[in-house]
Amino acid sequence: TGIEMFTPYYETSSGLTVNGSTTDKGTIIIIPNADKLSYTPYTTSRMIDGANTNGSGDAIVDKTYATANNCGIGDTATISIADNSYDFTIKSVSEDNTFYKDGTIALIFSETQNEQLINNGISYSGAYVKADDYAKCLNYLTTEYKPYGRLKDSSVFSDDATYQQHLDNFNN
Repeated sequence: TGIEMFTPYYETSSGLTVNGSTTDKGTIIIIPNADKLSYTPYTTSRMIDGANTNGSGDAIVDKTYATANNCGIGDTATISIADNSYDFTIKSVSEDNTFYKDGTIALIFSETQNEQLINNGISYSGAYVKADDYAKCLNYLTTEYKPYGRLKDSSVFSDDATYQQHLDNFNN
């Protein structure tokens, strides 16, 4: 496939407070595995302030997010998901994640916290991919890959025709 490593992530834009104030700009990225930060926008080489290594319970803000939400190193970020509340300490400021115009905050979950999300039926939004063969990886992702996590069960549809349309869209 040309894929050397990948780490899935969750993406959301709501439900975060920093030091008790609700943030209203930017995107929240939840990373379920701190060991694979080395090929994400939150890699050590992109840190411009604070800690160079991060682990479970840490948060990383990019410059744009920090400015837009008036937050920085040492601040506490809290997110509520499925009746659970999780606290993180902002440990690093990184270069901007250019995929998001209002910046990002990356929350690094522990294995237990990630299992709670999965057990609540929360699916990954995407994945950061490290390719050992870019052309082969690109070909695989554009011609063969199917995101089965997005395939819904027939029980969520009101009728068979609607489910069949979903299947057709997925397969095409």
